[in-house]
Amino acid sequence: MRNSHSISSSSSSGTQQVTSATGGAGAHGFGSHDVASTSVPWCSAHWAALTPAWQPGVAQLGCFRGLDTHAAMVLATELGDWQRFTTAGQLMAYVGLVPREDSSGTREHRGAITKAGNAHCRHVLVQAAWAYRHRPAVGRALRRRQSGQPAAVVAHSWKAQHRLHQLYRRVRARRGEAVAVVAVARELVGFLWHVMRQPTDPALPAAAA
Repeated sequence: MRNSHSISSSSSSGTQQVTSATGGAGAHGFGSHDVASTSVPWCSAHWAALTPAWQPGVAQLGCFRGLDTHAAMVLATELGDWQRFTTAGQLMAYVGLVPREDSSGTREHRGAITKAGNAHCRHVLVQAAWAYRHRPAVGRALRRRQSGQPAAVVAHSWKAQHRLHQLYRRVRARRGEAVAVVAVARELVGFLWHVMRQPTDPALPAAAA
């Protein structure tokens, strides 16, 4: 069963746990709000409070399944300049979604994720990853968020839906649901990193439904 506060999973290396950050606000005041309880008035008020510089990034992140406006606000404001992450792996490590590696002699062991770095972002990403349990689809809320956004971003989010759903099914079959969700969260970072670092042409919006 989904738990909005923590995800515990068992693997061959033991038990791993991803604990959400539920106490204290982030640097920009968004981190302490429970993503699952986000209300439309709350998002509208905070969207209006965002400086124009943040709004394009929030809108593009919101094109991805599982990232509503509040979740996108957390990622955009907590991570700031995505250009400082020269590889997707650097960003994955920054939010603590890479496995801890221990080497002894000729053997290399990959254990639970490090849980280092920004816990607010990690919580948002893990919660978003649960959405990819479902078959690829564009619901009403997602379609509304994607309306008017660059076609390249919308296409990338659709590609993410297919790949991440397949990843979820594959990992779940071998290692269980919770491990699969963490794996999806890690790969979702790569898709988001690509979009947030690539220039998009605002003159080419996706067609409105």
